[in-house]
Amino acid sequence: KIAEDATAIIKGLADKSAEVKKRIAEYEKRLEELGTQCAAQLNTITNLLPGATSAGLAHAFDDRRKTFLKPHNRWQWIFVSSLLAIISLAISGLWVLYHGGPEGAATTPTYDEVLRMWLSRLPVAGALIWLALHASRESALAKRLEEDYGYKSAIAASFLGFHRQMTEIG
Repeated sequence: KIAEDATAIIKGLADKSAEVKKRIAEYEKRLEELGTQCAAQLNTITNLLPGATSAGLAHAFDDRRKTFLKPHNRWQWIFVSSLLAIISLAISGLWVLYHGGPEGAATTPTYDEVLRMWLSRLPVAGALIWLALHASRESALAKRLEEDYGYKSAIAASFLGFHRQMTEIG
């Protein structure tokens, strides 16, 4: 009787051992499948990463390029406004010189009066000329930066295509 009980216990342990062995084999097989899946997904991510970086960089450069559009237009308007103010200042001076003496009389002003009139307008004209020159420089700078960032955006967007073509060749 003791031998039969021991045999039954040993048989139960052997069956349990076989079942555990079978489950371990299934777990190892599943682990191997997951490892293969993981390696494939890592390879996919690694292959997509340059494209994502390139696209992100292109987008960032394009966003930066767009920030220079408004300043360029603003400086252009300031430049044109300065020129118009200079022209109107000159025309008003000529008008006073030829048509309006003291109290609207059509007398010819003396050189002293003309010199005082132009000297009184000189600070305003000088400031307007400086503003026009400054606006011109700033507008050109904004345009150049816009073009530079547009170029960088195009290069970054093209990089992935070039990379893929080169990998296909090699």
